[in-house]
Amino acid sequence: MIIFYQLGVLKESKNRDTAQLLYGFIQSEHGMSKMEQYGFSYLLK
Repeated sequence: MIIFYQLGVLKESKNRDTAQLLYGFIQSEHGMSKMEQYGFSYLLK
């Protein structure tokens, strides 16, 4: 899960805050499948 988070953060530094919030939300509320769905669709868009 952390790997996907790092990919999103490293893609663009301006997205760092959003990436942290998104990662924290998904980590606490959902599982890996949700991380893949939201992480890739949003951060790697």
